[in-house]
Amino acid sequence: MASDLRRLEPDVVVLARCAVILEPHVLSIPREGVVNVHPGLLPWIRGNSPVTHSVLRGVPLGASAFRVDPGIDSGPVLERRLLPVRGDESVAQLWAALQRLWMEMTADLVRAALAGPLPPGTPQPRRFALCRTAAPDERDAAEAAAARGEARALFERWLPLTHPADLSLPLDADAGFVPRAGG
Repeated sequence: MASDLRRLEPDVVVLARCAVILEPHVLSIPREGVVNVHPGLLPWIRGNSPVTHSVLRGVPLGASAFRVDPGIDSGPVLERRLLPVRGDESVAQLWAALQRLWMEMTADLVRAALAGPLPPGTPQPRRFALCRTAAPDERDAAEAAAARGEARALFERWLPLTHPADLSLPLDADAGFVPRAGG
């Protein structure tokens, strides 16, 4: 892949559903870098099982476009979008809706990359714990929380604090929201 990328001399590479970590020498090939969309709100939800971990950590569902660096979902954020939640969805329905948002944002990122240089992004001020694949008991707990309307409550709580042009959501307790203990 690296030799093909060097031959193509891309300005930017947009990853789509990429589950591997690219080596730094590959990341350095595109002149403007590599970008991706993650189905979780960065920096709070990095890694796997974003629906389960979002609900259990007290973070609304959403997706983040970001510049890829050598870490896992840790590069500068280009955009975040919250997933609107009605409150009566199952975890499977929430995951399907999140996947649609993820694909929509990826298509928008491709269009933006074609239109011209992408912005440098906003560095993530802190790395929260990496989310591992959820265990069955965690999935059950998330399903119960979603059934109680917690995913909807998180969406409503964060929506007034979220604006597409402002990626500087506060990370401290004075802000009125932080991931729950263990997040």
